Amino acid sequence: MSNFRFQALLAIFKKEILDIFRDKRTLAIMILLPLILYPVILVVASQFSIMMMQSREEKVLDVAFAFPLEPRLETLLKEQESIYKLNLRDPGDPAQALAQKEILSYVTLEKTDGRDSFKIYYNSSDGDSRTASDRISMVLEDYKRLLTEDLLLKAGLAAESVLEPIAYQEIDTAGDNEKTGFFLGTILPFLMIIALVTGAMYPAIDVTSGEKERGTLETLLTLPLSGLELMGGKFLAVALVAVISALINFFSLVLVGIFLLRSLAVQAGGGQIPLQLDLGTLILPFGLILICILIFALFVSALILCITCFARSFKEANNYLTPVMILFMLPAMATMIPGITLNTKTAAIPIVNICLLIRDALALNYSAVNMAIVLLSNLVYTIMAVLILSKIYNSENILFGTGGELNLLESRRNIITGSKISCGDCLLVYFAGLVLLFYISPLFTRKFGFYGIALTQAVILILPLLAAVYLKADFKQTFWLKLPAIRDIVGGLLLWAGAFILANLSASLLLYLFPQNEEVVEQLGLVLKGDSLWATLLVVALLPAICEELFFRGFIFSSLQGSVKTIPAIGITGLLFAFYHLDFIRLAPTFILGVLFTLALYRSGSILVPMIMHFANNALASISLFYPAMLEKINSIPAFTGHNVLWPAIFLLLAALLIFVGNRLLTVQKAMSTDGNK
Repeated sequence: MSNFRFQALLAIFKKEILDIFRDKRTLAIMILLPLILYPVILVVASQFSIMMMQSREEKVLDVAFAFPLEPRLETLLKEQESIYKLNLRDPGDPAQALAQKEILSYVTLEKTDGRDSFKIYYNSSDGDSRTASDRISMVLEDYKRLLTEDLLLKAGLAAESVLEPIAYQEIDTAGDNEKTGFFLGTILPFLMIIALVTGAMYPAIDVTSGEKERGTLETLLTLPLSGLELMGGKFLAVALVAVISALINFFSLVLVGIFLLRSLAVQAGGGQIPLQLDLGTLILPFGLILICILIFALFVSALILCITCFARSFKEANNYLTPVMILFMLPAMATMIPGITLNTKTAAIPIVNICLLIRDALALNYSAVNMAIVLLSNLVYTIMAVLILSKIYNSENILFGTGGELNLLESRRNIITGSKISCGDCLLVYFAGLVLLFYISPLFTRKFGFYGIALTQAVILILPLLAAVYLKADFKQTFWLKLPAIRDIVGGLLLWAGAFILANLSASLLLYLFPQNEEVVEQLGLVLKGDSLWATLLVVALLPAICEELFFRGFIFSSLQGSVKTIPAIGITGLLFAFYHLDFIRLAPTFILGVLFTLALYRSGSILVPMIMHFANNALASISLFYPAMLEKINSIPAFTGHNVLWPAIFLLLAALLIFVGNRLLTVQKAMSTDGNK
């Protein structure tokens, strides 16, 4: 089946579409939720919140003044009683009355530097108490103004000209369409992402793990179909359903949003309708949003299919996709965070870029460069996801779930001695390490300071060792326990030198693009600097070289081998190593180092080679902490600027040369050893 046949792909597409639309659950999620449930929820919630706000505004609140009222203040409270809506109480102990909620706020009076100083006490956990405090603040502001006017009149000055020497007025130049777009653009992108992911989830589960559970996937694989034809048909079916679901959600939410905005405008205008929309000007942004939805739906569908392929049942797929939904939700909130705008930097960040582009399009704010970057980057992400998906569909090992078992959850007596560690066990140990790192590492650092890093490294070492013992794994094979040749060490050090230059180039580029992270880098240096150079070398260089290498290059890479091809296994190990450090600015540099450390392990067959590379890298960083002049020289060599790219280009070539020579040394050594074994 070397020739791709579009007709075969189309046949699979039709079959999957018919199966999907026969499922009433899918139809309910696609149609009933956006057309009925979402509008009802939003309208009812908005009306209820308006009613609650109006009710709170009309509510008279009990407060106390813990001092005799000055006549002018007492008169002000009586005259403006309908505005302030405060009921004055006289409890014996105002503090106790506030604690027992007999009153909602109280005021005390002291003399400070010869003038009256009022203190307002309230309970911030009680909404009514906060409101009472705000109303008292308004009373005291008005009281202060009255006293100021009296003093000015006594001095023979015109109060208005002194208190208001200038007049100003804010004039909003945004049109009604822009106001509406800004209102919709704040929340709509987030809801759109959720709708897209939800729309793709159930069809993706049905065409992958659902077919495994029903036993029909084996039948499909016996047909004269290539993996690309089978995958392509399923992928297009899921993408179509995701697009339809997203479009229905989009138009439903837009209509509900416009309705709510008009309702608010009517209330603000006293029954008039000041909001006038020109729907003709919204055609272009809506068209742009449709293109965004189409491209992003392809990316989401391919990504979710990649995940559901690993599940062997509908329930298992749902468990896999729950954290995926959270991973999509968090960046989708970018439109709700003040200060985040669509620019050349954020336009390439997945999910975030689509949300910001939709927001800008609705607000009639266009930038051709940013739009091009967003659409092009999402197209690249989609192609990458589809390529990964095609690889999965060409691997029966992945499709049928072998290698993903969780033997750590089995009884130890059922585990065969010397069996290979599965990918499922690898991921379980990795995520357990991440959780421990996130929760325990700060505790260790707070209690033991710099030496808390050593305890964290001990945890990182203990996890894979305990897992390997429980799984009855072969320690020599799992952790690559073999003495390296001198040639391996030299090759590894050359690889590290190239990796070091590449890592610094990428770090310089990231700091150039995101200069606000320079302070984070400086703070990290302070945390990693111990009492002495030798202590820092031990804790920051030697321990991570041993513990992290046994974890990542030993346990994790060993488990991936056999289940995943060598090059993807090296890349995945590097990626997991980078994410483990939980630092955005170090993500790319650590990934580069992790990949080349793993490559050195694979070529040499000895864990000691990446350990030496890791130690050399961290030792250089540790020494530079005690000799800042050395650090400045290291950082200035591959520095990236927007005007001079000659030096970075030269060092890039040098890094490529070092990596090539180091790799050749390791490759020759491996070939020699293999020939010798033969």
